[in-house]
Amino acid sequence: MSVYSYNAPYALTTDLTTPELDSWGETRFGCVFVPVGSPITTLTFYAAPKPAGTFLPIYNQLGPVTLSVTAGCAFKLPLDLQGCRSVKIVADQAGTVDLSFQEQ
Repeated sequence: MSVYSYNAPYALTTDLTTPELDSWGETRFGCVFVPVGSPITTLTFYAAPKPAGTFLPIYNQLGPVTLSVTAGCAFKLPLDLQGCRSVKIVADQAGTVDLSFQEQ
């Protein structure tokens, strides 16, 4: 049975002071909702092996996992985040987004 969680608003910073995502460990899918007027255009993803651990950039075969976003739109979170225990999202500009997750 899938359970949906909703984190709103989620304040993003331009460095690793961004808060850790709550309840990411069992998440399989998610969306980020960028509000109209937001200055954010790029999200970069970081992971740690445990909550409050040392966060490192997530890489795949193409390089760092990033997501280009546009204000007033919703975007699916990258599948590269699956399997990561603790996740942080860092933005190119400070701002707030809404998030929804599907947990298993």
